[in-house]
Formats: sequence, structure tokens, C-alpha cells
Amino acid sequence: MAEPKLLIFDEPTNGLDFVARELLLESIEKIAKEPLAPSIIYVTHHVEEIVPVFNKTLLLKEGQVFAAGKTSEMISNEQLTKFFDLPVQVNWENHRPFVTRLQMQV
Repeated sequence: MAEPKLLIFDEPTNGLDFVARELLLESIEKIAKEPLAPSIIYVTHHVEEIVPVFNKTLLLKEGQVFAAGKTSEMISNEQLTKFFDLPVQVNWENHRPFVTRLQMQV
């Protein structure tokens, strides 16, 4: 299979340390930028693994499609607050999202 049409990554960074995770994500980005790049499905529970080459995002919750669309629209404060049922803030750094929980007012 020298030129697959589809690559599926299901939690590929599970168990990797930070350096190994970043190297793997860098490799995936390189593959995605190739002229005849395959379509890539990347499954993760970690929002910070969403690299810039992933331009569409599907959010699954309890086995059902919660939302789908452009990554920039799916990975937003409003959308992820609804998704997690928890107030969160999304900060984009180096074109990647990082999510933090907002403190509730008491």
C-alpha cells in the first residue's frame, strides 16, 4: 500500500510522551500536505492534537453526531461549552487549539 486513499488514526498519541506526540503530529501534517495526500480521519479526545491541516471537525457525544463543520467553527468557546456541558475557553496558539475550564462564579 504505497499510496493509500484513506488513513485512519484512532487515538494515535495515546501513551506517547510530549515529544513523541509532537513528532507524530508533525509527520501526519507532512503526509497531509503531500500533492497526492490521502484523506485523513483523525480520532482524538485531546483538542490540542488538532493540527492546522484538519479543516473539518466532527464532534461525537454519547455515540451521536453533536456537531460537524469547519474546525474553526466547531472548536470555539460557545460550541465546546455546549459540547462539554462545562464553561470552557479555547485559546489558539500556533494554529492549534488549547482548552481550559473557566472558573464558575460563586
